[in-house]
Amino acid sequence: MEPTMQFKISRTLEQLLCFRDGPIFDGDCVSKEARDRLEASGLIFRVNGYQSLTEKGVNYLIDLEYLNQ
Repeated sequence: MEPTMQFKISRTLEQLLCFRDGPIFDGDCVSKEARDRLEASGLIFRVNGYQSLTEKGVNYLIDLEYLNQ
């Protein structure tokens, strides 16, 4: 895997993990590009400048063992 792709994947995972504690404000995003990928994947949703995990996103983090059931 090329280094640029690894960086994008790690930034996306880092962004996803930020949502474990609840919604975050758009200005607090690690990466807008990562946020957009997560939204396109259905793992987060955006409302009024805030983002939060969808049910799919919660289940994904549980599967990766980053969240407890």
